[in-house]
Amino acid sequence: MRCERLWLAAVGALAMLACAEADSPRFVGTLERDRIELIAEASEPIVERAVAEGAHVRAGDLVLRLDDQRLTALVAQAEHRRDAAAARIPGTESALANAERELARVAKLRTNGVASPEALDRARTRRDEARAARDAARAEHSQAEAMLVEASVHADRLAVRAPRDAHVDALPYELGERPPAGAVVAVLLADTAPYARVYVPEAVRAQVVPGARAAVHIDGVEGEFVGRVRSVSQEAAFTPYYALTERDRGRLSYLAKIDLEGESARQLPTGLPLEAELTLSTETASARE
Repeated sequence: MRCERLWLAAVGALAMLACAEADSPRFVGTLERDRIELIAEASEPIVERAVAEGAHVRAGDLVLRLDDQRLTALVAQAEHRRDAAAARIPGTESALANAERELARVAKLRTNGVASPEALDRARTRRDEARAARDAARAEHSQAEAMLVEASVHADRLAVRAPRDAHVDALPYELGERPPAGAVVAVLLADTAPYARVYVPEAVRAQVVPGARAAVHIDGVEGEFVGRVRSVSQEAAFTPYYALTERDRGRLSYLAKIDLEGESARQLPTGLPLEAELTLSTETASARE
């Protein structure tokens, strides 16, 4: 009888352990931070590296600078074109005012029978030409102004600056090198608490929802960190092109991001392996049953 009670107690303990494992499964992953890639606006040599890899930068701090001589010349050319167009506008406006006064005078003479219809037509034509010249000068000035703004923006972006507080993770190009336009010239990691990047198996994907609580255990760090699920990817990390059987579906996994809470989490380094224990959604589990 005593052996039977011990056996029942052991079975009950195993059942409780199985339920606990089912309700709070553990998922492996790594510690990550939001990654920010800064690109080269133009293919120009790097003339200054203001920070080193591993440095902390504030939003707006200079990270590196590309040679701006060519774009500075384009800015000067655009300024000259804009100023020249602006200088022509008063002359065209004066010519238009004179043409309108002349048209009014000829129209009055025509009404009195002094001027001929041809004279009125010529005055109207001169007025229309003066108006077209005025509009063309204004359009050229607007176009030159837009080109100046565009050239100035490109020139300003040759000074590559941090968009937010971050740590410099990588500077792929050395001083004097010429990266191609669009190439990543600096990689920053956001100066915020890291998040746990884990993969959720297909069998429990429906029970992992944004906002779910998580306990994160990080290799080499004592204690656990509290977190919440930020997001779960809609597409599986492995999605074959053919129809999935039940066996194949069991191999699917979905990327989940878990934000860590607490000030102590901000000091954790990126890349550490971890295990996350998630609290699954009971409503989804009940629906499936």
